[in-house]
Amino acid sequence: MLWQERKEDVSLQGQSIKPKDNDNKRRRRGKTEKKQHAIYVATPQRLDQNTSGLVAVATKKCFAAYFAELLRKKTSAQLSQGGSSRSDDCKVHKAYRCLVCLSPGAESSMASEVKKLKDYGIMRHYLEPSIRAPKRFLADIPHDAESAAWAESLLTITRVGQVCTVVGNEPSETLSENLWGIHGRPQGCIAVCELEIELLTGRTHQIRGQLAAEGFPLVGDVQYGGAVAQPTEDLGKPEKRDGFLSLGDSEELCLQCCSLEFLEPHLAVDSTGESMVPSQRWKKFSLSGSSWTDFLDAYSCAELSSESVTSSLSDEEPLLTQRREESHDARRQRPTNYRKQSSSRLAQTSTLL
Repeated sequence: MLWQERKEDVSLQGQSIKPKDNDNKRRRRGKTEKKQHAIYVATPQRLDQNTSGLVAVATKKCFAAYFAELLRKKTSAQLSQGGSSRSDDCKVHKAYRCLVCLSPGAESSMASEVKKLKDYGIMRHYLEPSIRAPKRFLADIPHDAESAAWAESLLTITRVGQVCTVVGNEPSETLSENLWGIHGRPQGCIAVCELEIELLTGRTHQIRGQLAAEGFPLVGDVQYGGAVAQPTEDLGKPEKRDGFLSLGDSEELCLQCCSLEFLEPHLAVDSTGESMVPSQRWKKFSLSGSSWTDFLDAYSCAELSSESVTSSLSDEEPLLTQRREESHDARRQRPTNYRKQSSSRLAQTSTLL
C-alpha cells in the first residue's frame, strides 16, 4: 500500500512529480529528435546481385522520381524505336564492362567467336515471365506462349577488347586461377574477352542472361554457366595471389556499371511542392578500371615477356586439344559435394545527389 502511494506521487526537492507524465515528455522529445535527424535516401537505379560499379543515390524524393522517370521513358523509347540508343528521347545512358567466356565449338574457333561479338548490332531477346532465377532469354517467343507477357530486351556491344587465353601456358593458368580459383573454370572455356555494353532496356539479369543465351556467359556467373560451383571443402578465406585477391574466392561477377550519364535536373517549386525537370547539361561519371583489370594487365605483361604464351587468335590447336582432353576427363570423373555461391556484394557508390 505504501509503495503504491509513493509510485503515484514522488516528492523530489519539495516538488511533486508524476513519473508517468515525465516518461511521456521524454517519449515525445525522443520522437521529435528522431524526426529532426531523419534523412531520405533511395536508390532509383539498382544493380544485380554481386555486380559492382556506379549507382545513383537520391537524397531527395523529387530526384528519385526524376531519375526513375528517365529510366522508364528510356525503355519505352528504345522499344518503340527499335534500339536507337542516342535518340533525343533517351536522357539517361548506362554502360557496362564485363568479362565473358570464349568456348569455341567443334566447328568454330576463337577468331570466329570474336567476330561474332563484333558483328552484333542490336542484341534482342525476349524474357520469359518468371520470378525464378536463372532467367530465360529466347531469340523468339514460343508459338504457344502469350507474347504480351514476354519482355523485349535490348542491348548493344560497343567495344570488344583483348582476348586472353586461360589454358596452355603458365600465364594463362595463372589468369584462370585468379578469375575462378582452382576448380571454378567452366568446361570448354579456353579464353576470356572483355566487352563494353550499353544497356538499352532494363531487365532483371539482362546482360547475364542475353550473353549466356548467345554462348558467352560472364566469368564467375555460376547460374548462367560462367563458372563451376566450388566444392564445399575448397571454400575458405580468400587468399591473395601475386598481390591481388582472387575473384574465384570472392563470389563477384565480372560485371561492372562503368559509365552513367543523365541530364542534370533543375529544381522547380510550385504550389504542389518540389519537382525536377531536365536541363541541357549532361552529368557524366565513369570508372577507368574494374576488379579484374589487374589480372588482365599481369597477363599482358607476361605475354610480352614470354615466348611460350599462345597467341590469342592464332595457333589454337594446342588449346582445342587441351579442351578435348579436359572434356574427356570430366566425363570420366565428375566432382561432387558442390555448393552454389549466393551471398550478395554491395555495389560501389559513385553518385550521391
